[in-house]
Amino acid sequence: MKHFLRACITGAILTGLSACSTTPLGVVASVDVERAAGERTNPVFLQSNGGSYSDAALERYLNDIATVLLTSTTIPEGYAPVSVGLLDTAVPNAYTLPGGAIYLSRGMVALANDEDELAGAIAHEIAHISARHVAKRRAALEQFVTNIARKARSDLTVGGSRTRRIAVLEAGVNARLDELAALSQGQELEADRIAAGILTSAGYDPAGLAALLGRFNAWQRLSDRTFGIDRGALSAKRGPSGYPDPAIRLAAFDTDALARMPGAQDRLMSLIDGLPFDDLYQGGYIRGGTYWHPALGISLDIPRGLLPTHDGYLVLLSPHGGLQVRFASDPEISLDTIAKSVQEREDGFRNLRRLTVNGFAALSGSASDRSEGTELQTRIVYIDLDGALAILSMTSSPGDAPRLARLYDALVASIARVEPASMPPRRHYEARRIAPGDSVTALAEASAFGGQDEEGLRLLNGWDAGEAVRPGRWVKRVR
Repeated sequence: MKHFLRACITGAILTGLSACSTTPLGVVASVDVERAAGERTNPVFLQSNGGSYSDAALERYLNDIATVLLTSTTIPEGYAPVSVGLLDTAVPNAYTLPGGAIYLSRGMVALANDEDELAGAIAHEIAHISARHVAKRRAALEQFVTNIARKARSDLTVGGSRTRRIAVLEAGVNARLDELAALSQGQELEADRIAAGILTSAGYDPAGLAALLGRFNAWQRLSDRTFGIDRGALSAKRGPSGYPDPAIRLAAFDTDALARMPGAQDRLMSLIDGLPFDDLYQGGYIRGGTYWHPALGISLDIPRGLLPTHDGYLVLLSPHGGLQVRFASDPEISLDTIAKSVQEREDGFRNLRRLTVNGFAALSGSASDRSEGTELQTRIVYIDLDGALAILSMTSSPGDAPRLARLYDALVASIARVEPASMPPRRHYEARRIAPGDSVTALAEASAFGGQDEEGLRLLNGWDAGEAVRPGRWVKRVR
């Protein structure tokens, strides 16, 4: 389960401390209160993860698996009925939301090679519900907010220089964040253990979960190389991770995931066939290191060192800060109205100027914001696309700004007009039986992994390096 610290802290503040039980972590809300909180916050979660993906047959399949798994465990009263939905993103992941809703991304479904593996992902999320992990983590976050507020009042009013007092407060905050990360990591390991029992009781092979975890870790490493991302540096900037070390998770399984025989495949493969691969970010998609937007007739190059992610629009993350790409279509908003609005604000952008970017009229500016001892620098450019505006911005600390600015400048300078007919089409998964005469090299043609075609194909299908393909087996690729 992903660690959304900032969003969760905000949710904890807004929800209050209504509860029915208390643990050392704080006050744990009743299921009814948790469900109500989920109804308020879940739409934000969906927006930040590509939105919902509608595929009735695939959702029915996922919920058929969940129904079998739920007969082998007990979940707290009030969570039922538990349902499994789909997220419209190729990034593989699975989540349990406040109130018990489970979501799998279409990327996670496509990464699974048989029903045992997919059942493992769903069982892990059911285990979170069974153990009430979301509610307990939320209680810990609420307690975190309360403790930090209390500590702030104490540390900022007693002894020493203000700089020293702020440093003491920040050290306390960091220690608490480490505690929350440790809690989340412990919950993930506990969910793995519970899931293994659920899977065994339901007649699934728990080694499937281990196989899927191993493939997910390999996929993430390949993705990082593709985009030129140092995930360790990125994680250090974003705060402590709520995930255990992958080796620790895999070591907890007694079975040899690599030696297992595939489980049921036919129904899963028929549903993966034709599933979209490319993610949409406000109507555009990324392919070959370029962001293509057919409706607007433009393209943007994505510099290496930036990781694309969803937030209702395209966000590009790096260890030095973030870039954002947004589009607005409103006849009442133009470069002139933006310039007037900015000039009327006392805290508006400095150095506001008009310019031309590759034939497009544009308006750019910069700003600096300092609050609670932290300074953030922002650069922004509004580009007139003849009826729509492209808004490209960067935000970083002063120390990181020079390195991020190079990526930002490259992004802005790359915008170009492109005829939609000349853009590469969106890609989809293909699942079929291997035919006589097929080879890995031939099957890797048109792979989604650029110059790492064969590696990506082997990863997607769980094939070892050097393993030959056999006619009649299923193969997944992206075309």
